[in-house]
Amino acid sequence: MELERKYTKLQQMNNDLNLTKSQLVTLQNKTNQINIDVFIIKQLGNIKPLQEIQALQQAVQTVSAQTYSLSANERTRSQEFLALYNMTIDSKQELSEITMNTSNHLKEFETKTSYLLFNLEHRQNTTAIDINNQLKELETKTNTQLLRIEQIKNSTVADIITRIDAKETSDNLTMTTVQKQINNNAERVAMTAHPLSSGSVTRTIMKFSDVQYSVVSMTANPTSAGTTRDTIMKFDDVKFSMGITNLGAYKNTGRFTCEHEGLYLISASVLSYISGASYKINGNFI
Repeated sequence: MELERKYTKLQQMNNDLNLTKSQLVTLQNKTNQINIDVFIIKQLGNIKPLQEIQALQQAVQTVSAQTYSLSANERTRSQEFLALYNMTIDSKQELSEITMNTSNHLKEFETKTSYLLFNLEHRQNTTAIDINNQLKELETKTNTQLLRIEQIKNSTVADIITRIDAKETSDNLTMTTVQKQINNNAERVAMTAHPLSSGSVTRTIMKFSDVQYSVVSMTANPTSAGTTRDTIMKFDDVKFSMGITNLGAYKNTGRFTCEHEGLYLISASVLSYISGASYKINGNFI
């Protein structure tokens, strides 16, 4: 922009210089014409009045002064034009140096960019290979761990199934033993005696097998709130019951009342988060 502005100013000064030269030539022509006229007037001095001659002389002096002024302006314009021309040459040289430096910087930048892109691509390929190897290793480890987990799960499931089968077998044996005991007790003979008003004694003999038994069964879980020391642990979450009519009292107090005579099997399982914990089952408030 600075160079363009200087060039425009130079063109304007050149136009002014050409205009000044044109005016100077015109004035020189006028001066020559005046000189010719003065010469003619001198030749014809007897014809023209002296006043006109003086007027012409003044006009010639005026024109000469104007010519001198125009010459001085022309020299000034020429000097300014020369200075502006020199400035234009210097600006061209500076512009050429700037262009060369810019070209060198661009080439250097392109070289560095190409080098960086090459290094980046090389690192990217190396990183991709490393990531792929790590993923394969992770996949292998994951498959190994999954296989171990599957084996442990199968072993645990088999162990649980074995324990369940053993528990069922043990329970079946226990129930078989209890049933045999009940059958044996049913064959026993009981005797009750009480005196009559006549003073004699009457006796009643019967078999336990002749007695009618009621089936009583209940399954319950302990309260979710837990329990405290030296208190009754309530199994108030009744899941199943049969032949029991006092469930309300049982849930409130935690005490089970045998409503019918017979053999009752009672068992309990309790989980504790501390070592040395214990519990006991009391009968008849003992």
